[in-house]
Amino acid sequence: MVSMEYSRSKVFPKKGFDRLAIVSMAFFVLFGIIMIRLFHLQVLQHRVYAAEAQGQRELTQELLPHRGQIYWKDGSTGQVYTAATNRLFWQLYAVPKDITNPQRVSHDLSVIVDIPEDVLLSKLDKPNDPYEPIQDRLADSQVEAVRALQFEGLGFREMEQRYYPESPMGSSVLGFVSWLSDEHKGQYGIEQQFEKILVGNAGSLHVENDIQGRPILVGERVVTNPVSGDDITLTIDRTIEYIACNALHQAVLSYQASGGSVIIVDPFSGSILAMCSAPEFDSNRYNEVDDSSWYLNQTVNYEYEPGSTFKAITAAIGLDIGEITPETTYEDTGQVRFGPHTIQNALGQKEGTQTMTQVLEKSLNTGAVWIGFKIGQERYLEGLKKFGFGTQTGIALPGEGGGNISSLEKKGDIYLATATFGQGITATPLQMAMAFTSLVNGGVLYKPRIIESIRKSDGSVQSVDSSVVRHPIQPRTSLLISGMLGAVVKEGYSGQARVPGYYVGGKSGTAQVAGNDGRYSGESIHSFIGFAPVDNPRFVILTKLDKVKTSSFAQGSALPLFKEIASFLLTYYGVPTSFDN
Repeated sequence: MVSMEYSRSKVFPKKGFDRLAIVSMAFFVLFGIIMIRLFHLQVLQHRVYAAEAQGQRELTQELLPHRGQIYWKDGSTGQVYTAATNRLFWQLYAVPKDITNPQRVSHDLSVIVDIPEDVLLSKLDKPNDPYEPIQDRLADSQVEAVRALQFEGLGFREMEQRYYPESPMGSSVLGFVSWLSDEHKGQYGIEQQFEKILVGNAGSLHVENDIQGRPILVGERVVTNPVSGDDITLTIDRTIEYIACNALHQAVLSYQASGGSVIIVDPFSGSILAMCSAPEFDSNRYNEVDDSSWYLNQTVNYEYEPGSTFKAITAAIGLDIGEITPETTYEDTGQVRFGPHTIQNALGQKEGTQTMTQVLEKSLNTGAVWIGFKIGQERYLEGLKKFGFGTQTGIALPGEGGGNISSLEKKGDIYLATATFGQGITATPLQMAMAFTSLVNGGVLYKPRIIESIRKSDGSVQSVDSSVVRHPIQPRTSLLISGMLGAVVKEGYSGQARVPGYYVGGKSGTAQVAGNDGRYSGESIHSFIGFAPVDNPRFVILTKLDKVKTSSFAQGSALPLFKEIASFLLTYYGVPTSFDN
């Protein structure tokens, strides 16, 4: 019998094989992760990283346009002069994060740039700040002095900034350009009103860089040229502006006034020949004013009670609807009562029987009230609206006031009574000047025109023509009221406005100033609106002085100012005299 034995043996794991399997599996997992990552980068995120690479390789720089220039003319020669242009200036800036001793830098720098040390320190003591503008418009001597300090973290760059060659002349008309939200923008005046066309359109420069960020000279370069802003020519006559504004500022000083205005208008086109405000400011150094109200153009932004100059408007409305003639009479008793209110003549006088011309000559409050009630409140309000009162004139300047005649919509005789001599209602100096042009030019109310032309960047010129708003009075009425206003200067209380050899017309006003509580204070506004020659006016001038201390009435302040300017203009225009002195 054969026996068979089965040999027994232990089966051991194959360790080498298992290690290989684990490594292989890990490899495949890692490979899968890499592939997924590559898919994410090359497919899903392709555009993002391509854009980043492109951004590192390419640079686009904004090219700023030149701001349009502003001009005015010399009316006698026709020569054009620059009122606002652009110049290159040095700007001092700091990189505060690179400044190791801001206290010392602030101390030494304050002496050169005339900025208080604490103000400088507040800018420089910012360890993480990469940029702080310090001062614009540095003089060359200041630049050299700062460079001599050899401080790290200070630098300069040339910047194109606005420059006004003849400032402060015309500053309230022109305005200025300042930094606003990290860009230059026009503020106030023409600069603000025409910001969109003055600023132009920016261009761009697109270049390729090498790996060190330097432009490749033979690389791709794409230039989109900037488009310069439009140039503007004003109707302002440079010579007249200079004479009128200087005269105003001298008058403010001489008569100890708080401020004032002058407007000169061509009555047959509505063109503004001069526009002055006091106090004035330097558009090149606009940040040095005592008060931001100095920026305002007093002739368009300021509303006031016009006082007795308004009697001419009242008379014109009465003439136009046939309620009065220059010879119509009334009985002046010196005062008129309306319930608890008493209206008196300014000097308290009783003149007896007076014509309508004498009402203007002697500036009788009671006479103006008498005319007003002949007209009636409804027709009077309608007449004022025809002259443009209560609404803006539409002049191309920002912030224009429209005046307020809403008191005439209330019931009560006192509202009509006070309005007839320019109290209880308000108007701007410009509204008054434009209304007077229609009194003396045949009855045409023009929209005030301050822009003569606009020169586009392509060289084309767009003229801005005169624009008629309406005809508030008839030509015959204009002829009559012009003669009556001529008598006011020749025979009446406005004799201080006479210019030897010429027939001058006009009307003065001394208006009380209302306080915040609505009560009238002891202060007053002196004004005169005049024209010459009476039979064919070359100009209408409004002069206004605020809170005069040296004279109680306009005859001692606003009228001499008018006479000075009118005398110059009659000579400037070569107007022959009408009679011997």
